Amino acid sequence: MAGRWQTSRACARFGSPDATGETATIAGELPASELGDYAIDVAAYTSGRGSLTLELAGYEPCHDAEKVIEQAAYEPEADLPNTPDSVFCIHGAGYTVKWNEVPAHAHVKDDPTLLRPWREADASFFAG
Repeated sequence: MAGRWQTSRACARFGSPDATGETATIAGELPASELGDYAIDVAAYTSGRGSLTLELAGYEPCHDAEKVIEQAAYEPEADLPNTPDSVFCIHGAGYTVKWNEVPAHAHVKDDPTLLRPWREADASFFAG
């Protein structure tokens, strides 16, 4: 998007307007969490002549993660269906290990040098 600029309102990023006759189109990106009454704002800015069309542009890191986490008041240890704990097996039986005790119970050690580096999924990943 050439001529990009960012506004402090809602962490939105917009390109330069593309005007044709009496019509102008402005393309941009806005976090879904900040959308709120944006369509009403657009109508107000344009005296009711403007409209807002939306489509998913993709996923990006949360721009205000601390606020979202605080508002959610999420407690991982209280989320039993999605527990942060691990299950270890010994002699065919499983037992639960608290998330912060996993390294002490593990019989193998992580070797980051053996891990493949992360890379963006390409077309071969989605091929069927």
